Amino acid sequence: MINNKDEEISGESLGIKLDSKKSMFAKKAPKPVDLEEKAKEAHANSEDKKQRGFELSRDFLTIFQNKTLMVNKGPQEKAIEKEAINKLIAWAIEMNTDQKEKEGIGSVGMITLIFNCMLKMRDSMNSLEYKLSETEKQLVELQAQLQAKDEQK
Repeated sequence: MINNKDEEISGESLGIKLDSKKSMFAKKAPKPVDLEEKAKEAHANSEDKKQRGFELSRDFLTIFQNKTLMVNKGPQEKAIEKEAINKLIAWAIEMNTDQKEKEGIGSVGMITLIFNCMLKMRDSMNSLEYKLSETEKQLVELQAQLQAKDEQK
């Protein structure tokens, strides 16, 4: 017991650490070099994932634009299509579960790809519909010309 109030208590004499910097539980500030390296690594990782997503989307769109009829596709072509879809799904799940990315970014990427495919389908259907209507008009004109020739005979 210490009787003298003016006497300073030394932390070393009591066996405690008064300076929290020496504690093993003290949080150490990260070094600026470590932060830069981690930031560069995170950015490179994010860019790699985005690039892989673009490549997978490009591969899928190439498959989507293929005009081969289903009956003419072999097992290898069907397997390639399934593999491309599975890779896209795996990429979307990876992006969705990555804590460093925005929530749902993989789903947004997939939805964007689907919207682009729908727009391409719409354009294709509109083109086919226009060509069909033009063909029908020509058919009506040809039928009228044939009928006129038959009446002249």
